[in-house]
Amino acid sequence: LRRASLLNAKLNGASLRGAKLTQATLDGASFDEATLFEATLDYAALDGTTLHGTNLTAASLREATLTAVQGIGATFARADLTSVAVVAGSWLPKASFEAANLDSIAVHNADLSFSSFRGATGLADSTFTQVKLANATLAGVRWEGAKLTKVSCERCDLRAASLHGAEIHASTFDNALAAKADFTAARIIDSSLRGAKLSMASFRQADVRGTSFAGADYTGANFQAATNTASAGFAGAVGAPRNLIVPIG
Repeated sequence: LRRASLLNAKLNGASLRGAKLTQATLDGASFDEATLFEATLDYAALDGTTLHGTNLTAASLREATLTAVQGIGATFARADLTSVAVVAGSWLPKASFEAANLDSIAVHNADLSFSSFRGATGLADSTFTQVKLANATLAGVRWEGAKLTKVSCERCDLRAASLHGAEIHASTFDNALAAKADFTAARIIDSSLRGAKLSMASFRQADVRGTSFAGADYTGANFQAATNTASAGFAGAVGAPRNLIVPIG
């Protein structure tokens, strides 16, 4: 099925295990509850495709483009999404990206709320712009050097995640669970961590210009050599952070 055209195909519930759909055109196709386990969709175009409950476990979607894709609970666990683009209002809440390879993934204007990224790799240097990640599970992920702009990550789980050197702009992490998260040398600009749980998190050498930590619990958080703390907000934050030199309260 290489370069196949499946425009508007109705494949709900179909078993396509191991299917070869490289460079296929899947615009408007419906794969709800279908099984694409270990399928190959490299360079495929999915525009307006529906993936409700679709099983793409261990599938390969290298350099595929997902445009305005719709699907609750799709499974991309252990899939290869290298250089995939997820764009244009794609709606994929409650998706599983567990143990997936997300190397160089680019996500723009998409909703991945309640999704799980546990054990995912390759998020370093990824790009997320105008992405909803509310209540997402990102505990332990390595997001070093990622570019996050206008990301909404309210109540997400970032415990022990690494965002070392990340570029974070106009993003929201309110009420996030981020104990032991590593923001070392990150640029966290005009963002919000209101009410976040930040115990033992690291903000060493981070630039926190214009960012609010109001009401956060930053017990033991380390702000050694952090910059622009005077322009950040700490009203109502609780706990005893380390090396924070601006007034608290």
